[in-house]
Amino acid sequence: MKKLKELICLVSMPAFSIIFIAVLLLDAALYHSMYTDMQASFHEVGEARLAWIEQSLQRYVDITEIMEGRVVEKEGKAVPDQAKLADFVKMDAALRSIQLVQADGTFHGYNQDSNIRYFLHVEDSPLGKVAENTRKTGKVSITPSVGVGENLYDIVVLRPVYLTGEDGSRQFWGYIMAIIDTDIFLHDANITNLKDQYVLCGLFHREGDGTIRSLYENGNYSHDALTLERVLFDDI
Repeated sequence: MKKLKELICLVSMPAFSIIFIAVLLLDAALYHSMYTDMQASFHEVGEARLAWIEQSLQRYVDITEIMEGRVVEKEGKAVPDQAKLADFVKMDAALRSIQLVQADGTFHGYNQDSNIRYFLHVEDSPLGKVAENTRKTGKVSITPSVGVGENLYDIVVLRPVYLTGEDGSRQFWGYIMAIIDTDIFLHDANITNLKDQYVLCGLFHREGDGTIRSLYENGNYSHDALTLERVLFDDI
């Protein structure tokens, strides 16, 4: 009888070990499967939000393009007056200001918020380097976290405008600027509501010179957080 018990113990211990290892492997497989599914879900959410941001920004890029068209149509001799600028600004709650700054110092603009500064000299402002680069490349630029007033940091769309001379040469006319309220923009782009869905995230902007700016963070996300990138108007 004693030998039988010893034999059972000898048989049961390896069997228990095998079962225990099998359970661990099963748990690991389930965890990996859940983690993979969760990553796929977050990837889908992240890509959708980035696409939404791009679509939302395009609206303001289009507004500056419309302004450019009106300037070019009149060969730079006439620009939308303050009443027409106000009509554009009031169409969108996130659009704080539209400003047209000519190279000769002539200025036209309308601010929805009186705390927003007028950029009478763009190249001598916090946007100096950006303005210089857009003037060289002829491309529109989108820059977040720009100091647009006292304790106000918003998104700025800056478009350089060129006229075509009689000899076909390009002549720099000036800049068209749209200032976007960051908080309203992020809400409209469905970024700030992610915390309500228990999704911790951060939104960062990497400019052409490598500078990284934080636009939004809603918590301490883990070190193994999923990172997604999208190129928007030559920036990331």
